[in-house]
Amino acid sequence: MSPNSLNLPPERRRRLELDLNDLYEDYTDTMSRLQKEAGNSVSGLVWDGESQELIKAEINRYADAASRLASDYYGHVRDLWAQYGGIDMPEYEPPSITADRAVWQMEGGFNNTDFMGLHYKDVIPDENGAVHNNAGRTIDDLWPTFADEEQALEYVQNLIQTVGRLTMQRAVANDPTKPRWARVPRGAKTCAFCLMLASRGFAYLSEDTAGRQMQYHTDCDCDIVPSWGSSKLKGYDPDKYREMYQAAKAAAGDDGDWRDTLAQLRRIYHDEVNDGVTAQPTIRWSGKSIPISASELSRLSDYSVRMPGDRFSNDEKIAALMDWTGDSYKSINGYLFGGRNPSKDVIHQVECIDEAISDHITRERFTVDRQMRLSTFHVNDMESLFDLNTGRTFEHIGYMATSIKEGGIDVDGEDRIATRILVPPGSAGVYVEPITQHPGEYEILLPRGRTLRFEGLGASDGRPIVYLRLL
Repeated sequence: MSPNSLNLPPERRRRLELDLNDLYEDYTDTMSRLQKEAGNSVSGLVWDGESQELIKAEINRYADAASRLASDYYGHVRDLWAQYGGIDMPEYEPPSITADRAVWQMEGGFNNTDFMGLHYKDVIPDENGAVHNNAGRTIDDLWPTFADEEQALEYVQNLIQTVGRLTMQRAVANDPTKPRWARVPRGAKTCAFCLMLASRGFAYLSEDTAGRQMQYHTDCDCDIVPSWGSSKLKGYDPDKYREMYQAAKAAAGDDGDWRDTLAQLRRIYHDEVNDGVTAQPTIRWSGKSIPISASELSRLSDYSVRMPGDRFSNDEKIAALMDWTGDSYKSINGYLFGGRNPSKDVIHQVECIDEAISDHITRERFTVDRQMRLSTFHVNDMESLFDLNTGRTFEHIGYMATSIKEGGIDVDGEDRIATRILVPPGSAGVYVEPITQHPGEYEILLPRGRTLRFEGLGASDGRPIVYLRLL
């Protein structure tokens, strides 16, 4: 029998599961206490104005403790499976993860800088204190300089969690028994992304310790839990997660990707995931302007955010958005609306903008205004708009450059009409005013390839306006 596929008799498996549940509960409780203790200790040093050297030493001390805790937990789970399975498992070398390694993971290495391509070992000084890379970068260049105690508290707690996960990841990868493992969220609720990955259960193998399944967002509370056979873990229900994910995938349609599936998951199961949003059909709207809140604008203009699965650096995405607000929108629209033979630069810009928009999910409903071509509604004149039926939908191929200013931004041309678009929670959009080349437009850029539903006609400042709902 393979050591990673042990099939125990029912009674023996029941007793094993009780012991595994106790082990996991003890591990998560102890790790949570360690996170809080480390965060409080380091934030206190920051408050007292202690040196960065002393602060780093304290972080290293707690990181070492977290790595030992995770390594011990892995070893205890391994020993239990060997005991109940009646087998002798080969020896393995328990891993040790440092705070430096966790910082590298959390910061994404140097991928968001001018020094892309460096590997972890390239920035670790040798015994003589020298690093072996042409840029002269060291791991110390990635360590944060804490400006206040709240930043230190949050960062250190995330770092301790990261150390624990990396230790488990290394143990699974190096263990000759090649155990399976699951991504297990803590608590009653998790986010849609983590639920998607947790839905696979104990199906990941040692070679799966890379890729999307090993990506973690800020404040992620997921653990890596190993297994050497069929068992259940209290509070972890991958079958339920899988049913939820499959329902969301079906709602996203055949053309939807995993991001579309997660968007549906947040809407359908908005009470069962911690980043859920109110379902669109429940939103009633009279056509009046709904101002966006300051906190929502701040979120939608946070260009430092990174989501699991992101391929481009923040600098690349900012550059693409800035170019869009200049003249590149012309070549981008030319490509999106059927142009042939786009340049590599245009394709790269589109991919960066797509990712930048999808990084920002709306949490509140609000309205934006935009001057749209009449051809969007398949009419040639204003009068024909009165013949449109409420509920009719229209596909919009390109990006939608909208404004939080009532009436939108005036655009040359007689074939345009003012529109007001209701943006529901769970949509995507990025606010580009802080980086625009044309300040004062207050632009929110909405994704391409979306559907608009006609809600009716009204008037604003004596001029006709079309009311639309973003679907």
